[in-house]
This record gives sequence, structure tokens and C-alpha cells, in this order.
Amino acid sequence: MPPTSPAGRLLALTAAWAAFAALLPAQSAALAELDLGSRAGAAAVAAEWRYHDAGIVEVEFRAAGPDRRPTGPVNRTWDIAPHAGGADFDDSAWEVIAADSLQQRRGSGRLCFGWYRLRITVPAMIGGVPVAGRALELEVVLDDYAEIWVDGKLPRHLGQRGGALVAGWNAANRVLLTHRAFAGQQFTVAVFGSNGPLSDPPANYLWIRTAKLRLLPSPAWGKPLDLRWERLDPRLDRAVSPHGTVEEVSSGHAWVEGPAWDREAGCLYFSDIPRNEVLRWTPAGGTTTFLSPSGYTGTAPFAGREPGSNGLAVDSQGQLWLCQHGDRRIVRREASGRFTTVVDRHGDRRLNSPNDLLLAPNGDLYFTDPPFGLPRQFDDPGREVPFAGVYRRTPDGALTVLVQDLRGPNGLALSPDGRTLYLSDADPEAPKWLRVELDDRGHPGRRALLLDAAPWKGVRPGSPDGMKVDASGHLFACGPGGLYVIHPDGTLLGVLHTGVATANCAFGGDPRTLFVAADHAVLALRW
Repeated sequence: MPPTSPAGRLLALTAAWAAFAALLPAQSAALAELDLGSRAGAAAVAAEWRYHDAGIVEVEFRAAGPDRRPTGPVNRTWDIAPHAGGADFDDSAWEVIAADSLQQRRGSGRLCFGWYRLRITVPAMIGGVPVAGRALELEVVLDDYAEIWVDGKLPRHLGQRGGALVAGWNAANRVLLTHRAFAGQQFTVAVFGSNGPLSDPPANYLWIRTAKLRLLPSPAWGKPLDLRWERLDPRLDRAVSPHGTVEEVSSGHAWVEGPAWDREAGCLYFSDIPRNEVLRWTPAGGTTTFLSPSGYTGTAPFAGREPGSNGLAVDSQGQLWLCQHGDRRIVRREASGRFTTVVDRHGDRRLNSPNDLLLAPNGDLYFTDPPFGLPRQFDDPGREVPFAGVYRRTPDGALTVLVQDLRGPNGLALSPDGRTLYLSDADPEAPKWLRVELDDRGHPGRRALLLDAAPWKGVRPGSPDGMKVDASGHLFACGPGGLYVIHPDGTLLGVLHTGVATANCAFGGDPRTLFVAADHAVLALRW
């Protein structure tokens, strides 16, 4: 059929529209939804809408320097005010607007900007459907462009279109608030609106066409596993539901370690130490290689078994911190992709092989430094620091040895109040978990045994390893053959038996998702 004929033009137009439509975000199949643009819908989640105009202000900055960063001469440029995306931003003086007034035109018209803010408290039911264990999606359609901040974060990645960032002219911005919702869960949402097109400002104003909260099925991430909890104390149920799911989300690796969740990017990073790489996993995209090499960047062949990165952490700026076995240091990966060495020496001596780390809320860095990453470990001739230390580095660069008499300090975690440092000791002869009291300045005080792992030595594979603490102070500790849940008083509440050496864990953006690095695979616990 000739393309210039009416029928041919119709077919071409139909094909073009189909191709364009394929690029648009599909609306998820909701189990139930709430209209946050209605008084009843907003009341169901105890939400109170607030609004404030935003504007362009002139600010001082710097021109690009030789390093292509803002290190050149001082200049003048433009910024948006206020910056109201933060979770703790004080909007108490803003105008309170009725939920059913969202379609009222706001802003000054033409090139104008504004902020909408609300706080959402998840109810037990939405539309008669229980929310527990299901996914929650927020959809906002703002005339003309929107950006959505959730709990002070604006998730973004290279090439992103839509989601939290601008999705298009009057397009739907859809943001997944959580994969596993529960009643009482709270979210602070800030929606930044702009008129558009920016290069040809229209003769209209800002307004929200629709705002909806959708309850979605929580999709399977991987292969379901039939792993069972050994319930040793009824208090286990306060920390984790024995009725949750366990899925294998990534497998086929050599030895996985150091999982760390990046909430802004919505992804999990983890190390494969023997293969010298960091991998990146997302619910939608699966596993991809993120960094290679990750821990040993030399040109000569590495003589040992564990050259790669081990423990990982993501800071408040979204930067990835790595314990590099082969390079014997802790580094920070900048937004540019460059590595900055944070610490590689104790005095004038090279560290052994930094194993695990944590970033405290005040900016302090805690890390362990056993010799496990050295080619010959304890007997390596290149070893310079004679002890396996536990260190604290303050933001000003001061390095302090907190503990130096353990043989195999490995994982570490802080209590919610920052007054207790938990340590695992992978001593081949005396494996155990310890607690160390910290004073107001972070100095170590009394040390005590938390839980003895000697009964499982040689019976279950592996040793005490990485761990995390939940908001209530429960310790989720990886160790011989599984994941151990320990009460702050030292009582073992229960064990999830994996049957393999289990290395480390990380909460995945919410308090009811835990990723566990277990031998060759990464597991996801969701409850």
C-alpha cells in the first residue's frame, strides 16, 4: 500500500502512535486506590496538603575550573528557593489547602514554580484490602511538570525519564513508596511543580490534575525458597515475622559480601570478593556489574583468594564507600566516578585489609581491619600493622584504635542510640559476638560477650560475620549456617537456617525488607 495514500498514512500514524505509547509508563494494576485529591481520601491517610510558591533567586557560585568542577572564579548564577524537598523541612507556616482544591490554579502564571507537601500515614486497609505486605505507589499528574521527593530523597539516575523526575508535559509521575507496606508507616512527600514548556512559558498556572495512592501486589523478586525460622524465644515475633517470604534474588556468584541499599537509586550493591567486582541489583533490572575491579586495582596478578571489595556503605549523598581488600584501604566513590582514599594507613603502616564498615549519623566511620584479604592472611610477609584492629575515624580525619586484641574482628553495628558498638569476632578458635560500650565522645568502655558462637564451630559452615541493627535494637547477625536474631540483652531469639556460610545483610529501604549475602547468592527476606 503506497505510504502517500490515505490508508497508508493512517497505518503510518497508527504505528507511530504505538511506538510512542510504548515509551509511556504503564499504569500498574492496582488492588485498590485512594484519591488524595478528595477530602475522604486525604483523611484516610491523615494527610494535610500545604502549598507555597517557589521562585528563581540569584546566588553566588563558581565557574568551572581546570578539573571541570566548580573550583574556578566566583560568579553569579540562579537557584530555586525555597529548597523544600527535605523530610525535616519546616512547612508549618505554609498555606493549608483542602484536598479537593488541588485543581485550583496556583502560582503567578507563565514561568512559575511551586511546592506541594503532605505527610502520609499508611492505614491498615485501602478500599477494603489489607495493606500489609503489599506495594504502595504514589501517582501525581501536575500541570505541567512535576518532581516528587519522598522522605527527603529525589531518586535519580543517568538517563531517567519519569518516576520521581519530570515525566513529561502533563504526564503521570509514578513513585513506588515501598515494596512492603504496613499500617502506621509514614512518608513525607514534597511535589515540586513547574509551568512549561520552559522555553515558551504558557499563559496558565500550576495545578494538580490527580493525586492517587495505589495498593499493588508485591511482585516476586526471585526464586522463592523454603527456608524456615527456628523460633527460640517468643520475642522473635517483635523483630521479624516468621511468616514472611524468602527469595533468592541473585545467584551464581563466587562469594558475596557487603550488601548496601541505595535508597535514592532504589538498588542494592554487593561485592563478589574473589571476582573483584561490585554488582548492582534492582527489582526491575536484576543483577548487573557495577564496578570491576572493585578492590584490587594493581596490574600484577593478585596472589591471594580475596582481591575484591568487601564491606560497602552508601552515605547521605548517595556515594558508595568500599572496603578494598587488595588495595588495603577504604575509598569513597564520588559522583564523577573517581575514587577518593578515605583511610589506608595506621600511622605510617599500611592497613591489613579493611573488612567491614559503618557510617554513623554524626559522620564517624567505624571499620574492622583483620588480615583476611592478605594473600597469606595472618602469616603474610607484607603485613605491616601487627594487630587486627577496630577503628573509628572522625570527619576531621582523626583515626583512633578502639579494639586491638581480637584475632578476627569482622562485622560491626551500632545500637540506635549510638552508645553500643557490636562486633563479631571470626576467631578460628573462639568465634563470638561482643558488645562494647561507648561514651559521649565515642571512646570505648566496658566490653562484654554478647553471644558465644563456639557451639556451632565445625557444626555449621562459616563464622560470625556482618550484621545490622533495627530501630528497636534487635541485632540481625550473619554467622554459621544462617542469620541470627539477637536481643540487645544477648538472648538468641531465633535463627533462619540457610545451610551455608552467611556473610552480611542490609535493610532494603524499609524496616521489613532485609537482604542477606549467603555464600554464592543474595536472599531477600520480606515480612
